[in-house]
Amino acid sequence: MTAVFAPVTAADRHVLRWLVAHRSAHWTSLAKGLMNLGLSVVFLGLALLAALLVVAVVRAARPVIAAAGAAALFSVVASLLLKHLIARPRPDSGLALVQAGGYSMPSTDAALVAGLTVAALFAVRWSSRGRRRAAAAAVVAANLVTGLALVYLGVHWTTDVLAGWALGGATGAVVGTLKPRGAPRPVQHVTS
Repeated sequence: MTAVFAPVTAADRHVLRWLVAHRSAHWTSLAKGLMNLGLSVVFLGLALLAALLVVAVVRAARPVIAAAGAAALFSVVASLLLKHLIARPRPDSGLALVQAGGYSMPSTDAALVAGLTVAALFAVRWSSRGRRRAAAAAVVAANLVTGLALVYLGVHWTTDVLAGWALGGATGAVVGTLKPRGAPRPVQHVTS
């Protein structure tokens, strides 16, 4: 099958060039640190432990783990397939602080984070609107930080991240609202 090339938009180039013009040692160090942290096996292990503790405390381990796992798996696989179909090149080496291989659209990292966080948000039955809003704000913040770092470092174009968010967010919302087959979905309430 012939790949469909998604052209880089003028807005993509404008945003990345603006970020390049405003890069600083502090922000570059922070963005690279976040990238390295996200790739760290120790951090990923600690994040998994923290997630397991949270789901144990809210007594929603099965639906949250199932939803987040399914959304993450689907988001990653779908984004990798779409990358090969779209075949969009990554930002030019002159704009990128970090060189990444492969194609650019959609961002697999953005899809993964959106899939995980949105699925977990939807899988839990929150006991109050305030708690649900706080969790939603944390989901938005996690996705914004991830996306901004990817574009700042020149690993992805802005529309790559937006496509990754759309893919992961939609997957997470669908998977997070599904009830297990053969059994009614238990009502879990998050309390402090």
